[in-house]
Amino acid sequence: MGVWCRQTVDGEPAEPYIIAPHSEAQTDAELLAVKAKGASDKGWAVAWTGERSFTATKERWGGLLCTREFWAD
Repeated sequence: MGVWCRQTVDGEPAEPYIIAPHSEAQTDAELLAVKAKGASDKGWAVAWTGERSFTATKERWGGLLCTREFWAD
């Protein structure tokens, strides 16, 4: 199990990668919540797509649409 992220910039997806928990005791749900709050605090539009997944979207680098998908498997 774990939390994954895949970034897509201007329609081009990168390879997904696993996000390490901040502590051994941190659950996937807790890590997702921390990542969602952190993205929101940094101006990303966060939308929960399921109980264990969300997307964060923001224009970056001169107007390129950047979408980050986060999910727990």
